[in-house]
Amino acid sequence: ILVTLLFLATFLFVLESARRGGKRGGLAALPLLQVVWVNCQGLAPLGLALVACYGVGAALAADPERRLLRPLALALGACLLASFATPYGLAAVRLPGELLARITPGHHNVFSTAIAENVPPFVLGRTSPEATSHLRLVLVVLAASLALLRPRLHPAHALALTAFGALALMANRNVILFYWLLAPLAAIALGPAAAQRLAALRPARFPIGLRTGALRAGLAVVLAGELGLASVALAREAPIGAPTPFHFPTESARLLAARGAAGPVFAPDHEGGFLRFSVPALRPYIDTRLILHTASEYEDYLALFDDPARFDRLDAREHFAYVVLTTAYPDLYLPLVAHLAASPGWKLLYTDGSEVLFGREGAVVGLADRATVDALAASLDRRYAGLPDARATARLHLARLLVVVGQPAGALRVLGQVDSRPAAELRARCHLAAGDVAGAEGLARLLLHDRPDDVRSLTLLAETSLARAAAGDARQYLGQALAADPYDPEARAVLARLEQKGSPSLGAP
Repeated sequence: ILVTLLFLATFLFVLESARRGGKRGGLAALPLLQVVWVNCQGLAPLGLALVACYGVGAALAADPERRLLRPLALALGACLLASFATPYGLAAVRLPGELLARITPGHHNVFSTAIAENVPPFVLGRTSPEATSHLRLVLVVLAASLALLRPRLHPAHALALTAFGALALMANRNVILFYWLLAPLAAIALGPAAAQRLAALRPARFPIGLRTGALRAGLAVVLAGELGLASVALAREAPIGAPTPFHFPTESARLLAARGAAGPVFAPDHEGGFLRFSVPALRPYIDTRLILHTASEYEDYLALFDDPARFDRLDAREHFAYVVLTTAYPDLYLPLVAHLAASPGWKLLYTDGSEVLFGREGAVVGLADRATVDALAASLDRRYAGLPDARATARLHLARLLVVVGQPAGALRVLGQVDSRPAAELRARCHLAAGDVAGAEGLARLLLHDRPDDVRSLTLLAETSLARAAAGDARQYLGQALAADPYDPEARAVLARLEQKGSPSLGAP
């Protein structure tokens, strides 16, 4: 994507230089840039789209800008021909269309509904509002600026913003492309209009020197603040050579490399590339190059997490030597973890709570053994010494794994040193998993007392009601939970279980 951002900026610079300064010579460089772009990244047709926007803009403009129409048309045709200059022929030309089809919104499109970055931003905002709230704010500020300043928006700019805005609304992965063009084009449109408004202020109160100086000082303060925030954010990040904690199976990869592992291995798609990079001899069943898979293949892959028995049939065909899974981000893989932990054909070779490694042969990590669990918890404390938040998160992951494999007592011991609301919620789950319904219900009510609209606590109370065969109470709690968050996945899953048992629907959306 960084390559695409670089080429988009270069195309925009050349096109805008030609439009504003009449520098047509730069247009001859666009086909050469297109050759490089098309051999780097599947979003190369965005360059064609940008040239087309400026071509239409020139056709709608008056002289002398209309004279650019012919050079822009020639540049567009040359860029189109340049798109064929790859070792892959027509397959490379078809690829962008196939990628566009993958992000086309619709319930029938598994690549749009099941891949987080392909979900439309305002759909993703239902369950992860923090991930897309910025887009809503940007659109509101943009609309207000256009309404107040009423700039003369060039047709080429309007077309480009509309096209890239449409891509952003199709899939949240495209929001960065929209922002990348919005910044310069909005500055070009709004800058002169804002300057005119500034000049219209009464000179007696605001001398022109003061106004100009204040504007420059304000911009300097904003830039310095942005750089300061970026520096703080960078300082809080892990070293560039260390993957984000809990997201990738780093320890499993090291162990597999030490064992000289090779051949087929099963892992979630987002881990397949990591394992292939870390241990080149491994052959992951799937990775995030999903363009190599059909929709039905991807649907079958996702289905085995809901029905782990499907994995046994896949394993019989593929003969996996190892299985690597994570327990979080997302927690989709937990049923398969429980299935493999109970399977006599697989052995748990390694876990730290956030990742698990299963194999055919080797020493088993016994999660039913108290000493083993205590040793795992102690190793996490050492690994994250000096990082209290990471240490607490690591213990939460280990405790959740223990609940999943049927060891709630061990999970409660691991949580003994963690004092947080998520830990209290997990303790309540431990009590429920151990059959202590009253203990789970008591903790849930305490949590609900502090936060009456807490969806997780309301859902847990619904589950305890189901355990007591009190379907009416369960419906009441689920109704409150779904009123607070109609799209909460856990509450909707409990609702589905309730309806399967023959209870009437709550009328949830």
